[in-house]
Amino acid sequence: MEQRIAVLVTTVLCALLLAVFALVARSASASGTAEQIAAGAARWRRTSFWALVIVFVPTIAYSLTRMPYPSASEGPASIVVDATGHQWAWELTPTTVPGIAKLSMVASSKARRPTKLWRVRR
Repeated sequence: MEQRIAVLVTTVLCALLLAVFALVARSASASGTAEQIAAGAARWRRTSFWALVIVFVPTIAYSLTRMPYPSASEGPASIVVDATGHQWAWELTPTTVPGIAKLSMVASSKARRPTKLWRVRR
């Protein structure tokens, strides 16, 4: 769900960016004083800021309602899966679970630490 939201928002904003680019390219031959150009740039910045706020605040608020975390009323999970992250793979214990089970995943990382301390000579 979140990926579809991200793709949709990205597509709309890219189309908007393309439209802005086309408008700027069309008006490139127009001339004006430094004050007029600065006022136009400030107007664009203000408009862009509020447009982004109007688009992203509801989008982020909606995507947060779709978070996959269990609520407190659901009770404990019937199966717990330990997921350990290695550099290039994941290690899952157990490796298979029934299809209709309440599942809880516990993630951890096994980082390799150097066995010797290396000193840099200056």
